[in-house]
Formats: sequence, structure tokens, C-alpha cells
Amino acid sequence: MIHQQSHQYNLLKNKKHCQHKAFNEIVIKKDFTEILPNQELVQANKKQFARSEVREWLTTVSNLNKIKWEYFVTLTFRNEITSYEESKNVVSKFLKNLNNEIFGKRSKKSLQWLVFIEKSQYHGYHVHLIIGDFLEKLSTDSQIRRCGNEELFKYILEKTWNNVDQRTGKPDFHSFESSFQHIYNDEALYQYLTKQLGSVGSEVFAFDLMNLDGRYNKLI
Repeated sequence: MIHQQSHQYNLLKNKKHCQHKAFNEIVIKKDFTEILPNQELVQANKKQFARSEVREWLTTVSNLNKIKWEYFVTLTFRNEITSYEESKNVVSKFLKNLNNEIFGKRSKKSLQWLVFIEKSQYHGYHVHLIIGDFLEKLSTDSQIRRCGNEELFKYILEKTWNNVDQRTGKPDFHSFESSFQHIYNDEALYQYLTKQLGSVGSEVFAFDLMNLDGRYNKLI
């Protein structure tokens, strides 16, 4: 990977700043001169550069937060949405409701997740949700009754997505197994998730919705 060692994720040394700030510094910045001084090389390879930088960033923050990514979930809209911001607003509400369903409204716990919102070539947006292993976080009898195994988790996902907005629908994880998968290879996962990234990250990785520390975020 091409980058200056002196600029390699200095923000990631402090775990408190390793989320949005580091991502903004590395990927969203439109001027790549601080990272790659060779402008001809930047122009020729900036799409692949963005992809590889995001993949390395995802690996770094996942390791720092000791996350074991467990589930790869794909969610679609029953009624097509062609706006990225509208899609993201629906997903934000869904994530809040999902946490409430699993941990309860008073809990300060949260699932750990990454959110990628992709636009199909001929249709609107769909969502890829990456979720960390969370069953050990279920500490009360009510939490375990609600979501103590994988089938209960699928049921909560289906119900919550179906009810969050009139444009969403009920996923069918049993008929379409590819929409609910276990994650066995993080590197292959990051390769797939970054396939649509443009030159500066663009509208794919909803980094402002991600949760890496497993704590409830009232801003989402």
C-alpha cells in the first residue's frame, strides 16, 4: 500500500479519536496531497487508493476495539428509495429501534455495527449491515428471552425493519440465505464492502452511523 509512514493513522493511537476523525482525515479529504504527494499517482489510482485506505482503516479500528464481526445482513426497501440521505435516515431509526428491541430502552448497551448503503445499477438503495458478536452482552433475563439465540435475532431484525418505515418490507432470511450470513473472513468482507467506493469514499460507507464501542449513541 502506498502512503507516507509518518502520516500513517497517527490519530488511531488515541482510541477516543479513532472513529469519525480518523476516517475524515484519511478518506473523505478531497485533497490527497497530505497523504500522497505524487499528484499524478493520486489521479491515476485514487479510487483504488480510497478502497485500500478504507480497508486498512476498518482492520485497524476493528482490532483496536477488539470486535469480532459475526453477521452480514442485507436489507432492501419494498418501495424504492433513490435518495442516499433518505435511506440513511431510515437506517438510523432502524438501528435505534433494533437496540431498544434487544437491550431495552433504558440500557446503555448497543450492538457494534458498520453500515454500507449501496445504490443498485438500475434501482434504488439497499443496506449492508455488519454486526459484531453480541450474545455475551445479554445480561438480563428479559434480554435473553428476547434475543438469546440466532433465530430470535433474525425475528427481531425482520420485525424491526418491516415496521420502521412504510417503504421497508419484511426480510425473508430463510428463503434468501445470502441476506443473513456469518462472517468468516474479514479481509474478504472489506473487499466486498468497498467495491463501490469512489475517489473519496463517497456515499457508500455511512461512517457517521457506525458503532464500534458497543455503547448507546443517542445521536443516531
